[in-house]
Amino acid sequence: MKWYSTEPSQGKVDYSVPDAMLQFAKKNNVLVRGHNVFWDDPKHQQGWINSLSPTDLSKATTDRINSVISRYRRQVICWDVNENLHINFFESKLGQNASAVFYNLAQKFDGTWTLFLNEYNTIEDARDGDSTPAKYLQKLRDIKAFPGNRNLKLGIGLESHFSSAAPNLAYMRASIDTLAATNFPIWLTEVYVQRGPYQSSAGRTDGNGFFEASLSHGLYCVKIHHPSAKNSSLVQKLNVVSSTGAANQTVLIGFAA
Repeated sequence: MKWYSTEPSQGKVDYSVPDAMLQFAKKNNVLVRGHNVFWDDPKHQQGWINSLSPTDLSKATTDRINSVISRYRRQVICWDVNENLHINFFESKLGQNASAVFYNLAQKFDGTWTLFLNEYNTIEDARDGDSTPAKYLQKLRDIKAFPGNRNLKLGIGLESHFSSAAPNLAYMRASIDTLAATNFPIWLTEVYVQRGPYQSSAGRTDGNGFFEASLSHGLYCVKIHHPSAKNSSLVQKLNVVSSTGAANQTVLIGFAA
Protein backbone atom coordinates (compact mmCIF):
# COMPACT_ATOMS: atom_id res chain seq x y z
CA MET A 1 0.00 0.00 0.00
CA LYS A 2 2.99 2.32 0.24
CA TRP A 3 2.66 5.44 -1.86
CA TYR A 4 5.79 4.86 -3.90
CA SER A 5 4.49 1.45 -5.02
CA THR A 6 0.90 2.49 -5.81
CA GLU A 7 1.56 5.83 -7.56
CA PRO A 8 5.06 5.70 -9.05
CA SER A 9 3.98 8.24 -11.68
CA GLN A 10 1.79 11.19 -10.78
CA GLY A 11 -1.88 10.47 -11.35
CA LYS A 12 -1.30 6.84 -12.34
CA VAL A 13 -2.54 4.94 -9.30
CA ASP A 14 -2.31 1.15 -9.35
CA TYR A 15 -3.67 -0.88 -6.44
CA SER A 16 -3.49 -4.26 -8.15
CA VAL A 17 -0.80 -5.65 -5.83
CA PRO A 18 -2.42 -4.66 -2.49
CA ASP A 19 -5.81 -5.73 -3.90
CA ALA A 20 -4.44 -9.20 -4.59
CA MET A 21 -2.79 -9.38 -1.18
CA LEU A 22 -6.03 -8.38 0.53
CA GLN A 23 -7.94 -11.05 -1.36
CA PHE A 24 -5.40 -13.63 -0.22
CA ALA A 25 -5.69 -12.40 3.36
CA LYS A 26 -9.47 -12.53 3.32
CA LYS A 27 -9.44 -16.02 1.85
CA ASN A 28 -7.18 -17.18 4.67
CA ASN A 29 -8.93 -15.23 7.46
CA VAL A 30 -5.93 -12.96 8.05
CA LEU A 31 -6.60 -9.49 9.44
CA VAL A 32 -4.74 -6.68 7.68
CA ARG A 33 -3.26 -3.41 8.93
CA GLY A 34 -3.24 -0.43 6.58
CA HIS A 35 0.51 0.04 6.10
CA ASN A 36 1.12 2.72 5.34
CA VAL A 37 -0.33 6.05 4.25
CA PHE A 38 3.00 7.93 4.39
CA TRP A 39 6.64 7.20 5.12
CA ASP A 40 8.64 10.35 5.80
CA ASP A 41 11.93 8.94 4.53
CA PRO A 42 13.22 11.13 1.66
CA LYS A 43 14.92 8.05 0.16
CA HIS A 44 11.54 6.47 -0.47
CA GLN A 45 9.68 9.30 -2.19
CA GLN A 46 8.79 9.17 -5.85
CA GLY A 47 10.81 11.44 -8.11
CA TRP A 48 7.77 13.45 -9.11
CA ILE A 49 7.01 14.35 -5.49
CA ASN A 50 10.35 16.08 -5.08
CA SER A 51 9.56 18.45 -7.94
CA LEU A 52 6.24 19.68 -6.48
CA SER A 53 5.75 23.09 -4.94
CA PRO A 54 4.48 23.14 -1.33
CA THR A 55 0.97 23.95 -2.59
CA ASP A 56 0.97 21.09 -5.09
CA LEU A 57 2.53 18.70 -2.55
CA SER A 58 -0.18 19.55 -0.04
CA LYS A 59 -2.84 18.72 -2.62
CA ALA A 60 -1.03 15.49 -3.59
CA THR A 61 -0.86 14.31 0.02
CA THR A 62 -4.54 15.07 0.54
CA ASP A 63 -5.39 13.13 -2.61
CA ARG A 64 -3.21 10.25 -1.40
CA ILE A 65 -4.99 10.04 1.95
CA ASN A 66 -8.40 10.16 0.30
CA SER A 67 -7.42 7.60 -2.33
CA VAL A 68 -5.88 4.85 -0.20
CA ILE A 69 -8.21 5.18 2.79
CA SER A 70 -11.35 5.36 0.67
CA ARG A 71 -10.30 2.24 -1.22
CA TYR A 72 -9.46 0.10 1.81
CA ARG A 73 -11.79 1.55 4.43
CA ARG A 74 -13.54 -1.29 6.29
CA GLN A 75 -11.09 -3.78 4.77
CA VAL A 76 -8.24 -3.07 7.21
CA ILE A 77 -8.33 -2.98 11.01
CA CYS A 78 -6.19 0.14 11.54
CA TRP A 79 -3.89 2.57 9.74
CA ASP A 80 -0.21 3.38 10.01
CA VAL A 81 -0.52 7.03 9.03
CA ASN A 82 3.14 8.03 9.23
CA GLU A 83 6.65 7.11 10.40
CA ASN A 84 8.64 10.24 11.12
CA LEU A 85 10.56 10.32 14.38
CA HIS A 86 13.85 9.76 12.56
CA ILE A 87 13.05 11.69 9.39
CA ASN A 88 11.03 14.74 8.36
CA PHE A 89 10.62 14.95 4.60
CA PHE A 90 7.06 16.23 4.67
CA GLU A 91 7.71 18.59 7.58
CA SER A 92 10.59 20.14 5.65
CA LYS A 93 8.24 20.78 2.71
CA LEU A 94 4.91 21.52 4.39
CA GLY A 95 5.80 22.76 7.87
CA GLN A 96 6.05 21.22 11.31
CA ASN A 97 2.34 20.36 11.49
CA ALA A 98 2.44 18.15 8.38
CA SER A 99 1.93 14.90 10.28
CA ALA A 100 -0.79 16.39 12.46
CA VAL A 101 -2.64 17.43 9.30
CA PHE A 102 -2.28 13.91 7.88
CA TYR A 103 -3.85 12.38 10.98
CA ASN A 104 -6.61 14.97 10.93
CA LEU A 105 -7.50 14.09 7.34
CA ALA A 106 -7.19 10.35 7.95
CA GLN A 107 -9.70 10.63 10.78
CA LYS A 108 -12.14 12.44 8.51
CA PHE A 109 -11.85 9.80 5.78
CA ASP A 110 -12.04 6.86 8.20
CA GLY A 111 -12.84 7.65 11.81
CA THR A 112 -13.63 4.03 12.64
CA TRP A 113 -10.19 2.58 13.21
CA THR A 114 -7.12 3.43 15.27
CA LEU A 115 -4.50 5.64 13.64
CA PHE A 116 -0.98 4.55 14.48
CA LEU A 117 2.35 6.28 14.62
CA ASN A 118 4.72 3.50 13.58
CA GLU A 119 8.41 3.63 14.53
CA TYR A 120 11.52 1.57 15.19
CA ASN A 121 14.08 1.42 18.01
CA THR A 122 11.73 2.79 20.66
CA ILE A 123 12.07 -0.51 22.52
CA GLU A 124 14.82 -2.20 20.52
CA ASP A 125 17.78 0.12 21.05
CA ALA A 126 18.33 2.47 23.99
CA ARG A 127 21.15 4.17 22.06
CA ASP A 128 18.79 5.66 19.44
CA GLY A 129 18.10 9.16 20.68
CA ASP A 130 15.62 9.96 17.90
CA SER A 131 12.92 7.51 18.94
CA THR A 132 13.04 7.32 22.73
CA PRO A 133 9.73 6.78 24.54
CA ALA A 134 9.84 10.45 25.60
CA LYS A 135 10.19 11.65 21.99
CA TYR A 136 7.52 9.20 20.84
CA LEU A 137 5.07 10.57 23.40
CA GLN A 138 5.95 14.16 22.52
CA LYS A 139 5.13 13.43 18.89
CA LEU A 140 1.75 12.04 19.90
CA ARG A 141 1.09 15.13 22.02
CA ASP A 142 2.00 17.37 19.09
CA ILE A 143 -0.43 15.49 16.84
CA LYS A 144 -3.23 15.65 19.40
CA ALA A 145 -2.65 19.36 20.04
CA PHE A 146 -3.45 20.26 16.43
CA PRO A 147 -6.93 21.83 16.03
CA GLY A 148 -9.53 19.12 15.47
CA ASN A 149 -7.32 16.26 16.70
CA ARG A 150 -8.30 16.18 20.35
CA ASN A 151 -10.43 13.06 19.97
CA LEU A 152 -8.17 11.13 17.60
CA LYS A 153 -8.06 7.37 18.10
CA LEU A 154 -4.29 7.10 18.29
CA GLY A 155 -2.21 3.96 18.62
CA ILE A 156 1.44 3.20 19.34
CA GLY A 157 3.15 1.06 16.71
CA LEU A 158 6.49 -0.45 17.68
CA GLU A 159 8.21 -2.02 14.69
CA SER A 160 10.45 -4.22 16.88
CA HIS A 161 13.37 -4.99 14.57
CA PHE A 162 15.74 -6.84 16.91
CA SER A 163 19.34 -7.64 16.17
CA SER A 164 20.96 -10.96 17.02
CA ALA A 165 22.36 -9.42 20.22
CA ALA A 166 20.58 -10.20 23.47
CA PRO A 167 17.78 -7.64 24.03
CA ASN A 168 17.91 -5.17 26.89
CA LEU A 169 14.88 -6.51 28.72
CA ALA A 170 14.97 -3.93 31.50
CA TYR A 171 14.93 -1.10 28.93
CA MET A 172 12.13 -2.77 26.98
CA ARG A 173 9.97 -3.15 30.10
CA ALA A 174 10.56 0.44 31.19
CA SER A 175 9.85 1.78 27.70
CA ILE A 176 6.59 -0.13 27.34
CA ASP A 177 5.50 0.95 30.84
CA THR A 178 6.15 4.59 29.88
CA LEU A 179 4.17 4.29 26.65
CA ALA A 180 1.36 2.34 28.33
CA ALA A 181 0.67 5.27 30.65
CA THR A 182 -1.11 6.95 27.71
CA ASN A 183 -3.71 4.15 27.65
CA PHE A 184 -3.31 4.05 23.87
CA PRO A 185 -3.20 0.57 22.30
CA ILE A 186 0.35 -0.70 21.80
CA TRP A 187 1.11 -3.07 18.94
CA LEU A 188 4.33 -4.77 17.93
CA THR A 189 3.91 -4.23 14.21
CA GLU A 190 6.88 -5.64 12.27
CA VAL A 191 8.59 -8.05 14.63
CA TYR A 192 11.69 -9.84 13.46
CA VAL A 193 14.88 -11.03 15.11
CA GLN A 194 18.06 -11.37 13.14
CA ARG A 195 19.51 -14.84 13.23
CA GLY A 196 22.85 -14.84 14.97
CA PRO A 197 25.95 -16.41 13.45
CA TYR A 198 26.49 -20.09 14.09
CA GLN A 199 28.91 -20.51 16.95
CA SER A 200 30.49 -23.59 18.45
CA SER A 201 32.82 -24.30 21.30
CA ALA A 202 34.29 -27.42 22.82
CA GLY A 203 35.74 -28.38 26.17
CA ARG A 204 36.21 -31.17 28.67
CA THR A 205 34.30 -31.81 31.82
CA ASP A 206 36.03 -31.52 35.16
CA GLY A 207 36.78 -34.49 37.38
CA ASN A 208 33.20 -34.50 38.67
CA GLY A 209 31.66 -34.60 35.19
CA PHE A 210 30.64 -30.92 34.97
CA PHE A 211 31.20 -28.42 32.17
CA GLU A 212 30.71 -24.66 32.78
CA ALA A 213 29.89 -22.25 29.96
CA SER A 214 28.71 -18.64 29.60
CA LEU A 215 25.84 -18.64 27.08
CA SER A 216 23.50 -15.97 25.76
CA HIS A 217 19.77 -16.69 25.62
CA GLY A 218 18.58 -19.19 23.07
CA LEU A 219 18.48 -22.80 21.98
CA TYR A 220 21.63 -24.91 21.94
CA CYS A 221 22.58 -28.39 20.86
CA VAL A 222 25.06 -30.04 23.21
CA LYS A 223 27.01 -32.91 21.66
CA ILE A 224 28.60 -35.25 24.17
CA HIS A 225 31.42 -37.69 23.48
CA HIS A 226 32.93 -40.21 25.85
CA PRO A 227 36.72 -39.95 25.48
CA SER A 228 37.34 -43.68 25.28
CA ALA A 229 34.11 -45.46 24.39
CA LYS A 230 33.24 -45.97 20.70
CA ASN A 231 29.95 -44.79 19.22
CA SER A 232 29.10 -42.92 22.41
CA SER A 233 28.03 -39.60 20.83
CA LEU A 234 24.88 -38.10 22.31
CA VAL A 235 23.11 -34.85 21.40
CA GLN A 236 20.92 -32.97 23.90
CA LYS A 237 19.02 -29.72 23.35
CA LEU A 238 19.36 -26.92 25.88
CA ASN A 239 17.24 -23.77 26.19
CA VAL A 240 18.92 -20.89 28.01
CA VAL A 241 16.57 -18.25 29.44
CA SER A 242 17.10 -15.36 31.82
CA SER A 243 15.13 -14.45 34.92
CA THR A 244 17.31 -11.41 35.63
CA GLY A 245 17.63 -9.69 32.24
CA ALA A 246 21.35 -10.34 32.06
CA ALA A 247 22.78 -10.79 28.57
CA ASN A 248 24.63 -14.02 29.35
CA GLN A 249 23.96 -16.84 31.75
CA THR A 250 26.50 -19.09 33.40
CA VAL A 251 25.36 -22.63 32.73
CA LEU A 252 26.67 -25.66 34.57
CA ILE A 253 26.07 -28.86 32.63
CA GLY A 254 26.48 -32.16 34.38
CA PHE A 255 27.08 -35.51 32.66
CA ALA A 256 26.40 -38.81 34.34
CA ALA A 257 29.08 -41.45 33.99
